[in-house]
Amino acid sequence: MVQVLERLLVMLGAFSGLCIESMSRGQGFHFIDLGRRVERGQGVIGLLQAALLWTGEYDAQLLPFLLAVNDNRTTYSRRYRLEPQLGPVLDLFVQDLTNPRSIAFQLDSLRRLVEALPDPRAESTSVLSDILEATAAGLVSFEADALSQFTEDPSVREILSKQLERMYDGLTQFSSTATKLYFEQTDLPQQMVAMRPEEERLEPAGA
Repeated sequence: MVQVLERLLVMLGAFSGLCIESMSRGQGFHFIDLGRRVERGQGVIGLLQAALLWTGEYDAQLLPFLLAVNDNRTTYSRRYRLEPQLGPVLDLFVQDLTNPRSIAFQLDSLRRLVEALPDPRAESTSVLSDILEATAAGLVSFEADALSQFTEDPSVREILSKQLERMYDGLTQFSSTATKLYFEQTDLPQQMVAMRPEEERLEPAGA
């Protein structure tokens, strides 16, 4: 299974590298990168939810697979030099700004991308920035070591679940808001050429 996932990651990485190296850095590239960051952030959250919260009883043997799926095995082993443990894995997946696969990294990348976007309407980018700021606030209160004890305390499990859900919902709100601001035509059709008054219209020849 791990070998299959590794081959899949290599292919996806090659495709991503092709996009990064071949596309001009116009608005199209910015929106592709926006979508990539939103999807990656939600993917990490969904991965944690599925492995830790939705499977019933927590199984520590899932941690190596989590690291493999999120392409973080090398990063984890180089940084911690110990067998996978839940606290460090949560920190690496959620709060580590130097990890390009973490939720914190996606939110920071989105913030910088929003700053480079055009502003089609008054304060459009500030609306997106506010959503990101509210979503990133969950990172401040995220205590990986304390939350790793969720298997022993149901209240901690509930806190972990709500924090992950709030971050997921924040990314969903960001995506839907960006879509409405930049891709949905909500203005009413406008007449571009003034019609001539009835009395000024030319009569047909021979009338």
